[in-house]
Amino acid sequence: MKKTLSMLLTVIFSIGITSAVQSQETEKAAFNTKKTEINIAIANIFSKNYLYPYYLYDGDLIYPYFDDFNQPRTKLIAGLKLHNPKGAVRLAAEFTYNSKKFDNDDNTETSSSNRVLDAGFNAGYEWHSTFNRVNIYYGFDLSVSHINYNYTNNVNNDEHITKSREISYGISPLVGVNFFITPNLSIGTEIKFITKAFTGKTIYEYNGEEQDTDKSSGFRTQFGPLGFLSLNIHF
Repeated sequence: MKKTLSMLLTVIFSIGITSAVQSQETEKAAFNTKKTEINIAIANIFSKNYLYPYYLYDGDLIYPYFDDFNQPRTKLIAGLKLHNPKGAVRLAAEFTYNSKKFDNDDNTETSSSNRVLDAGFNAGYEWHSTFNRVNIYYGFDLSVSHINYNYTNNVNNDEHITKSREISYGISPLVGVNFFITPNLSIGTEIKFITKAFTGKTIYEYNGEEQDTDKSSGFRTQFGPLGFLSLNIHF
């Protein structure tokens, strides 16, 4: 009797394990099986209204200087992923526009304003692994971006304008995760190690006439974005 009961429990246990595995495999197969994915994302969520100071030395003092030009800015990203069984081709366009105006209440003859337009395009590839509703991926993006920065300062009817243009190219290794709400909808986040080479030009104008020109070039690296949230549609 004990032997029969033991065998029966063993069979029931085996059937239970097999059913659980089959159920997990069926549930797993239901997610991340679509060939096309559209992404709508916001990057640099935590950089909004926050500036990092640069420290300048003018020969006498070291003081912090806040510049909108190269600061992380909240960006809107529209992306497309074309999936295969092992990964996906990644395509995305990103855009941001910021403008500010400052008026001096004590001196109505003094005011300043600036605006930044930043647009870019990314193309890359990712590899992924799916565990039930969770999809973990890693890969890389190749990127190109263009930034326009204009700063205007008016003092006693004299107008000083700074115009900067910059083009950058780079490659960014990345890692991310998506959580499937339904087989057709997921939310996700990712982080990159951003590496970029850039070239730029700055023109200084006084009352409509060009006074001086600076050229720049270099290389930047950083972890980012500062917060990333995407809504993904799979079909």
